[in-house]
Amino acid sequence: KFVYEKIFKFYTQKQWGLKPEDMDGLVTARVPVYISYEDNYFTDEYQFQPKNGFTSLIENMLNHDNITVKLSVDALKFISIDDEQILLDGKPFNGQVVYTGQLDELFNYKFGKLPYRSLEFDFKTLPVSSYQKSAVINYTTSENYTRISEFTKFTCPKKDNTVIVYEYSKNCEENDIPYYPVLTENGKNAYIRYARLAKNIKNLHLLGRLADYKYYNIDSAVLNALKLAQNLCKG
Repeated sequence: KFVYEKIFKFYTQKQWGLKPEDMDGLVTARVPVYISYEDNYFTDEYQFQPKNGFTSLIENMLNHDNITVKLSVDALKFISIDDEQILLDGKPFNGQVVYTGQLDELFNYKFGKLPYRSLEFDFKTLPVSSYQKSAVINYTTSENYTRISEFTKFTCPKKDNTVIVYEYSKNCEENDIPYYPVLTENGKNAYIRYARLAKNIKNLHLLGRLADYKYYNIDSAVLNALKLAQNLCKG
């Protein structure tokens, strides 16, 4: 009861805008309780990041002659769904499509909008080499922000200044970026209806938090992407 009151209850309400009892059990199950001398948040045997950070990793992956990157454009201006077929620039497209965006948006909100939570970030550069003991510290009760991350503790060498960000959870409004699917009963049921439509399109593959309407940690997200890539290569 002490752990629930001090950590789960108020943090869940702050993060999701809902009481724990109104959320899917998978949400609170993401934060297990361990009785242990281990002081890490995760208990995985191997815990690491790309040596030069994720930005460098993604840049290297995209630096290929067969890959064209288009930024600041809406993908749904180029692709659409018509009668269980993918259209590219208005013409039938039979190649493989991996979709990582909002599934409700792909189908023009046919069954209504799926609920999401968004985030606001407040960045600060401070004239100190270290602001907090750990790279990320979550605040579960009184503060209105959910966590403070200190990026210079991840991959950067120690410097005279440090960069931190305060993270605030909020409802996802019209122009906000959706970060977390809100797993209520209504949200899950609506997603199932969208997923059935997607399943009828044989060359459409859903991937990631938004398309799967499921919360993934980075290790699961990467593993899912690798598995899909392997299956597409075999096919």
